[in-house]
Amino acid sequence: MESIFKYSTIRFQQRDYPTLHSVSLDTNETYGSCMIHVDSYENSPSPILFHFMIDVSGSMIDMTENGRTKIQLLTHTLINMVHYFAETSQNVFIQVKGFDDCIHNYIDTVQVTKDNVDEIVGKLAKIRPLHLTNIGLALETMETDMKHSKISNQVGIFLTDGDVTAGEMSADVLVKYIPSDIPFHFIAFGSDHNPYLMHQLGHCSQYTNNWFITDIEQTGNVYGEILYNELHRVGENVKLEIHNGRLYEYYAQEFVTTLNIRSLYAQTEKHYHVISDNADECFVVLKCTRRDTGEYMETKITDLPPLLSEEQENDGIRFQFMQPKFDLIQYFRLATQIYLGKARKMLFQNNPSDDGCLLNENPFIHASAKSHSIEIYIPFRAMVHEFYSIMCDHMELHKLSDNEYMKCLCDDISILLQTLGTLAQLKYCALREDVQGQERTGSTVTVIHDRNIEFDMILPVLSRSNTTPYRTPGRVDLMNTMSQSISDEPDQERDNSLSIQIDIFPRAQHSPSPILRRKQSQMYP
Repeated sequence: MESIFKYSTIRFQQRDYPTLHSVSLDTNETYGSCMIHVDSYENSPSPILFHFMIDVSGSMIDMTENGRTKIQLLTHTLINMVHYFAETSQNVFIQVKGFDDCIHNYIDTVQVTKDNVDEIVGKLAKIRPLHLTNIGLALETMETDMKHSKISNQVGIFLTDGDVTAGEMSADVLVKYIPSDIPFHFIAFGSDHNPYLMHQLGHCSQYTNNWFITDIEQTGNVYGEILYNELHRVGENVKLEIHNGRLYEYYAQEFVTTLNIRSLYAQTEKHYHVISDNADECFVVLKCTRRDTGEYMETKITDLPPLLSEEQENDGIRFQFMQPKFDLIQYFRLATQIYLGKARKMLFQNNPSDDGCLLNENPFIHASAKSHSIEIYIPFRAMVHEFYSIMCDHMELHKLSDNEYMKCLCDDISILLQTLGTLAQLKYCALREDVQGQERTGSTVTVIHDRNIEFDMILPVLSRSNTTPYRTPGRVDLMNTMSQSISDEPDQERDNSLSIQIDIFPRAQHSPSPILRRKQSQMYP
């Protein structure tokens, strides 16, 4: 497996980057990026069990913009998943349960095959919205099911569109139901969910993630990315240890010498911020366990540039970090993550005056969000706005106005300025922070639905892309597959929004074709 990391490298930037309040470097320190490149990789599929727990409370009967109810759209996506599992002959088992104020067993643990796919689809089609929302009962049920499963490789996928209306309501109690060693995905469906609860559930262990479906029609995108990652996991218990430098941990908001990054997936390129006072001697050791064999392995990553074979160069294979000004873009990405993280920490700490030079005691806004008292201060907002202006100036100076990465960062800061000091801040900005920190494919937000947000400045229009610049062919294929509908007509606008401008990864030679139920976009050869 070591060969799949062979294009990983470290790149340090010349000290021509702008001075930013959020990024403090000593005169002897240099900023750079550690790029972890995971090639396409096909291993023998071991059994994997997906536990689906879906909200079937009464609010799931609400209509979406295209005339389907939430539950119809969710059922449609689940059916596409089952067809995908059957057609691609993955060694996949599923269990599907629903919850309101009790548990509904829809699909007992079963391996999905071509022989039983119609039977499974028939059972899913009978799902109907019912009563209240007891999240505690749902999580306790999933914990029990996972403990008694004979399949060791398990994944939990939990979806809800609202807040707790029955049973246990304390987030501190609910997080105790989550296994610490099993990948768990919490999906907030629509803008009426409890962002504090979903955020705590999605960050309660190194294997938990939270997702936000803001535009209901993007349900397939979220499920598609989750499925791709879990079906193509190549490294587990992944750890980066840096020598003669420090790595940025985005959620803790600090630079560290050891960074735990949970899992690595095939067809992936990740970028981690590095600061070093000895760049010539700086290197990173990647430690992980192989998913297919359980073998422990280590890979040394240095500043030696990746070598491409003549065949690969002729095929036009390019990497994200080979783009012009990519080091500068990463520097702006670091500053964006710092601002998003500081805003998130202020919401939970409720004591922004402790946040050093960015804040003072001149209040900007004092708002109440449930039991949380939120105080945002003028200097923080002013510095965020100043940072946005600096980014725009550099985009114009370096001809990056149409660069997808920079536009994505501008979206992040625009949303932060729009929601700062409101309940919507955690709902939207914390998810944007996770997208940047984990470099996800799916876009977290396109339109902010909260109507009672007042602005003190003119803000730019969001780019509203369905995907981020971190997309890869395999992920987008599967995201498209999860969204397909038998009755769908070709949608050129949607196809264009998912197009890949730079083919970073070649398609795996033996990867299955997507099950497309409308014309496939001409994204890849």
